[in-house]
Amino acid sequence: MDDSSGSLGTPRAPEDLAFLSRTATEFVEMLPEADIYSYICVRLRDLVGGVPVIVTSYEREARAFTLRAFQGAPEVLGMFQQKIGGSLLGRAFHLSEKAERRLFEKSIHREATADLYELTAHSFPEPICRRAEQLMNLGAVYAMGFIRGEELLGSASIYFPKGTDFEPRQVIETFIKQASVALQRRRSDEALRRSVSLLSATLESTADGVLVVDTAGQIVQYNHQFVDMWGMDEGILAGGDDARAIGHILSRLKYPERFVVRVKELYDHPEETSFDVVEFLDGRIFERYSQPQRIDGVPVGRVWSFRDVTERKRAEAELKKSEQRYRQVVHGVGEVIFETDAAGLWTLLNPAWTEITGFGVEESLGVSFLEFVLPEDRERNLSLFRPLIEREKDYCLHEIRYRTRDGGFKWIEVHARLILDDAGESRGTTGTLRDITEHKRAAEELRVLVQQTERDARTKAELLSEVNHRVKNNLLAVQGLMLAGRRQAETEGQPEVGRAIDGIASRIEGLLSVHKLLSSNQWGPIPVSRLAETIIARVASAVVAGARVRVDVQPSPVEVSPRQASSLALVFNELATNTIKHAVNGRKSARICVTAMLEGDTIRIEYADDGPGYPEDVLARRRTSTGMHLVDQIVTGTLRGRIELQEGEGATAVMHIKIEESGRT
Repeated sequence: MDDSSGSLGTPRAPEDLAFLSRTATEFVEMLPEADIYSYICVRLRDLVGGVPVIVTSYEREARAFTLRAFQGAPEVLGMFQQKIGGSLLGRAFHLSEKAERRLFEKSIHREATADLYELTAHSFPEPICRRAEQLMNLGAVYAMGFIRGEELLGSASIYFPKGTDFEPRQVIETFIKQASVALQRRRSDEALRRSVSLLSATLESTADGVLVVDTAGQIVQYNHQFVDMWGMDEGILAGGDDARAIGHILSRLKYPERFVVRVKELYDHPEETSFDVVEFLDGRIFERYSQPQRIDGVPVGRVWSFRDVTERKRAEAELKKSEQRYRQVVHGVGEVIFETDAAGLWTLLNPAWTEITGFGVEESLGVSFLEFVLPEDRERNLSLFRPLIEREKDYCLHEIRYRTRDGGFKWIEVHARLILDDAGESRGTTGTLRDITEHKRAAEELRVLVQQTERDARTKAELLSEVNHRVKNNLLAVQGLMLAGRRQAETEGQPEVGRAIDGIASRIEGLLSVHKLLSSNQWGPIPVSRLAETIIARVASAVVAGARVRVDVQPSPVEVSPRQASSLALVFNELATNTIKHAVNGRKSARICVTAMLEGDTIRIEYADDGPGYPEDVLARRRTSTGMHLVDQIVTGTLRGRIELQEGEGATAVMHIKIEESGRT
């Protein structure tokens, strides 16, 4: 056809060659960020006289085309954007099966129909397709696929208005083939960039330091973790010399010679894989893993991976020490440490199990714990465990009898808790078994001893009660005889005899008082202060009407034995009687003070009143009374002590008596 008839196919050989030469150069020099689809679309319009052109990419998995560039008929593009609510560029659509199949013909062809709705396999609403046909006055559609080998990369479609057409020109097909090569290279470059980016991101995201060296000993790749771990100068790494990099770090290593030898061995044997540990002088520890880098199975270099395991090694060392300590405790403790599974089978027993029962640990594991409980105690043992198993208690603590290998049994204190899994379900029990056989035996012996002691105490109490009763009756009988003798002396006009009888009766009253005191104290040691207060208060109660005696006994923990108490009672009785006789005579009141304290192995007792004091001849021991003579005899003889009579504000007697063992505080 010629131009006058609307033909677009007039040959232009020189211009076509110039066009293809220019586009070939532009494809080669095109930058990665340039829009190759728009470039193809524009250049196609240059060849076909400005009619609308669409360029797409193809996704094989989805069997879908994506519109990448649209040149010409801007009103169509605007209409599509308005109707579908978004840009047409970047939108995916499908072609009819026939149209898609013809794209693999590797030559430009005219589509069997210009019906866009059918051509796009109903990817767009029919009214929109009809409107687009009207706007373009569409008469014919030509298309060709971007093919490389058997792979479809996309397509180019040319839309001719009615009344125009062209004979397919070789230059268009050649250009589309050029574009196919460029698109394939672009895809390969993008895949390579993605692969490199992924590799780089992977290297930088790993916690390991990575170094890649080729077979010539040149550094090919490394990550920043490697730089940080080794404290390496990036200038050295950028230089690419692996030997220089090794020399830079040797001074930091604990065993530098061993490090160099192993590196040389691996470089001499490129097929080998290696794993070892590198130790630093500062205490750090790296794991070193190395394997060959291969291309098509041929070693082209070596990849080194370093991992800082310092903290892990320290934790492992601490864990090992902890395990050793735990093992020593578990093996050395005298109690059985146990675990059972949910069925009650032993899963853990320490050596104490054998020491206590005689059964071996290995032979006992996997056996039910009930097998070792004395048969007659098994039902009771289960009932004691039931509250723990049913979650009514957090633990169980009970005593039960366990069999021993020699046919006997031992009393065992069981302390157990549940073992719970993450879901809170029971997976067994754990706890301790303590041998309390000796404790049980001692407790039984103690029980028998207590019973015997109680029987002995009752017997002693009964005996003491009988003795006390008889002594008291005898003293009362003597007292009755003394009173009868006093009445007879009064009848016969013998006042001296009556006074003598009164003195003896007073002493008997003192003996009765101390006897009562000792009986209430179970004839045990008695405090001096309590004894003095009891005896002196009784004597002071007999003072003449109108007179008053104040008794001050200082509290003291000093105690005397029952034997000493009887003798001291007579001494206090005589001293108090002497005070009543002399200190109260002609006065309305008198005061008696008593103190007791320890001085080494001696008890010091001081008795003082505020009366006229002892006469000079009594102090000089040239004269004495019956009462004072009795006091002197008791203190120096019976109590094996001594007495001093002192002159002061009244009469003062200071006694020193030896401590008897049963009288210590």
